[in-house]
Amino acid sequence: MRVFVELAQGPDCLIAQGPRVTLVSKAGDELQSGSESDPTPVTLHGILGYELGWNVACDQSMPPEPFFARIEFAEQATFTMPLGDFGPSCVDGSTGELFMEVDSP
Repeated sequence: MRVFVELAQGPDCLIAQGPRVTLVSKAGDELQSGSESDPTPVTLHGILGYELGWNVACDQSMPPEPFFARIEFAEQATFTMPLGDFGPSCVDGSTGELFMEVDSP
């Protein structure tokens, strides 16, 4: 899933190249934490594109409620966004992986 982050106003700022991402339920219960994050800062001076990826074992069942992604770009920049019908890819042997990384810093 492509996610775009835009600096609406103000000076350039630094955000994580690979922010911490957690899947949460509508009630706020944590369903899965990201497998890795990369806090290396990248400069946000316009728009940055990120790729959000999620895979699970093919036999893993998922809760029926909608999913949300809690994304921590920086200490004071955490956002929760609905994922709509975005679900995981089925990967045989997967132990579950969730990640988000910038396309090109």
